[in-house]
Amino acid sequence: MAPVLSPGASARAIAQAVRGDARYRAEVRQRSLARLAEVAGLEAVCDLFDPVLETGADGVLAGVPMLVKDLSFAVAGRVCANGSDFPAAPSAANAVLLERYLAAGAQVLGRSHSPELGGGSACESRRWDMATRNPYDTDRSSGGSSGGAAVAVATGAVPLAQASDAGGSITIPAALCGLVGLKPTHGLVPLGPERVEGAAGFAAQNALARDIGDAALALAVGAGDPGLAAVPQQIGQQAGLRIGLVTQAVDGGPTDAGMLKRLTPVAERLRALGHRVDPVLLPALPEAVARAERRLRLAALAATVAGMERAAGVAARPQHFEPATWSRLQAGRQVSGVEVLEAREAVLRYRADFEAIFEKVDVLVSPALNAPAPPLHRLSLMRSDAETQPLNRDYTCFTRPWNLTGCPSLCLPLSRDEAGRPEGVLFGAARGGDALLLSLGAELEAAIGWRHDHLTTSFPRRDR
Repeated sequence: MAPVLSPGASARAIAQAVRGDARYRAEVRQRSLARLAEVAGLEAVCDLFDPVLETGADGVLAGVPMLVKDLSFAVAGRVCANGSDFPAAPSAANAVLLERYLAAGAQVLGRSHSPELGGGSACESRRWDMATRNPYDTDRSSGGSSGGAAVAVATGAVPLAQASDAGGSITIPAALCGLVGLKPTHGLVPLGPERVEGAAGFAAQNALARDIGDAALALAVGAGDPGLAAVPQQIGQQAGLRIGLVTQAVDGGPTDAGMLKRLTPVAERLRALGHRVDPVLLPALPEAVARAERRLRLAALAATVAGMERAAGVAARPQHFEPATWSRLQAGRQVSGVEVLEAREAVLRYRADFEAIFEKVDVLVSPALNAPAPPLHRLSLMRSDAETQPLNRDYTCFTRPWNLTGCPSLCLPLSRDEAGRPEGVLFGAARGGDALLLSLGAELEAAIGWRHDHLTTSFPRRDR
């Protein structure tokens, strides 16, 4: 008799139950697809694969249902237009990370929804006519750009979903949907084969999860380092950490008073666990570096679209993209090679200044966000770039340094607002400190814990 798995079972529990039982693998898949149908009203998935992608391997992800993101993630023979209407060519080969998931035994059911070219902190697209809704408040966004992945995991449809992050795209939806989101050290999980470095060096990828054990397992598979999966069992090995409490974002803008107030109990619990927690001030982000970052992001967008054009043999047209994306693309095409190199130098200098803080602290802790989930359509790329760009600040102001520097960051669901909606707490470490963050996360999970409210809630498809 097949074991009974509770709603929202972990990837580890599923793999243990499925290993060696091909029939149960199929049952797990059907349960996951049925759950996706139950939450279709949240618009988390834009493309289901038929048949699903699997190898039948009995590795550490044996039978685990997963999704991959509709953004710069190659699936051999399938088109990924990055959420746009561009007539993209099918991919020639699987992404390296996809190959690692399949070799570990995962079942990949389809693609999660993402905004066009990952261009915002919400999750809406004209291409799919979708706006991914937050299960904690369906009139608000799930966050972006890995919003579809976050909703699928938060509602128990899958225990893990691949996600990517060039400006908070893992940690923002993790915060808003009550998940564990680790943006790893850049380069730890490969982006290939189509790219070696994404978004001018700002991009990383991994997976969203509901608990630290699954987060560690996903990173172990993605990084090709099995030892990372054992980190959550090593609680207590990182005793007496020097933790810097961050209350001011690097851009110097105001911080929400309520979020700061709700960060205080987390700091107190860290002290009770034996860690030293002291306020720190991060290096301010000069306006010149902010402009350099903007140039790099625009140039990276232009380079991505240029690659799509070469592969398809088709020139990009305004009708292929939403208005904000098209204006960014036009601006990116005007950035010169000299400007790219000068901008890269400015960012690298800032990275050195930022990383110097880890001579004094081991970990930084801050709010993950500066505002609750945005109302639907507030950050739509159908609006002008000039209109939406400033509005994204509340969602990226604390995540931003981790992409600029390539250092790892970890969002944990340790805080909720007055309405009971998750808002997350963000931890960060020096490059290579991924295991340190997972270990601290495991300690906090054991000491505080968190709940998931929507593992059985139905969200029927809405009439348009």
